[in-house]
Amino acid sequence: MEAAGFYPRKVGSVRAQPIVTRMIHDITTDQVVERAATLEGVRVEVLAPERLNTIVFGGFASVALAISIVGVASVLAFSVSPRS
Repeated sequence: MEAAGFYPRKVGSVRAQPIVTRMIHDITTDQVVERAATLEGVRVEVLAPERLNTIVFGGFASVALAISIVGVASVLAFSVSPRS
């Protein structure tokens, strides 16, 4: 595709679709193209929900870790305070 000058600026951009469709029709004229997209565009579209879930669960895990660290430190401080 480098020879045809195919360098999309955005992944899965609307502007790139006519170029891909034209390239497919140059190879074979009887091929029907419904939705032309780059492999990178399809990959980004498929992985978007998993990426969002990972970010949200990672945030909740960070908050849970912070709360547990504060809790352990509080219990340790409470157990040590009567001794001093």
